[in-house]
Amino acid sequence: MVLKLYALGPSCYFASFFNRFDCFVVCGGVLETALVERGAMEPLGISVLRCVRLLRVFKVTR
Repeated sequence: MVLKLYALGPSCYFASFFNRFDCFVVCGGVLETALVERGAMEPLGISVLRCVRLLRVFKVTR
């Protein structure tokens, strides 16, 4: 995500709905992991959304 954000630039990167969703999933997963490791909260299951990112493979194969 970070490499693509750097390569495209913020305005071009966030123009795509999939990139915005990907950013949400990655940032949410990192935040969830950090909070669970510190014992501040129970796992929410945001990491389940990572599976939805696999839909991109199907989008490419069309």
